[in-house]
Amino acid sequence: MTARSGVLGLVLLLGLVSFFAAATEGCGGSRHSSFLPAGNLTLNPPNGSILPPASTAAQYNQIVTVTMGGTPPYKFTPLSLPKGLTLLTVPSVQNEVQITGTPATVGSATITFQVVDSTNQAFTNASYSLTVN
Repeated sequence: MTARSGVLGLVLLLGLVSFFAAATEGCGGSRHSSFLPAGNLTLNPPNGSILPPASTAAQYNQIVTVTMGGTPPYKFTPLSLPKGLTLLTVPSVQNEVQITGTPATVGSATITFQVVDSTNQAFTNASYSLTVN
């Protein structure tokens, strides 16, 4: 018995990924699966928003909520945060993350993090602009 498998992946612009996989064994069985994961979670504030300003002299708190898409709980992974800020999740609130802390540097900053649902089939990379005074 021989096994053959083929994988075809297509990467589209804007980070959207469509994936198709097929595996066939010599006995004639096959299985097909496809999904379009990137960009199918809706956030509030919307991805790409300008967040309320922060200050190096005060605690900053901004909640980001997954309002639609995927299956909770969600995992929030920081990709880029200004020094002094962190992502805080509360286990009992499965669809929120809090950007919190006291920023260390005055200026413009970008906050980016990845959100993945519990099935690993829905995700988005969130990016927000923040002015620190």
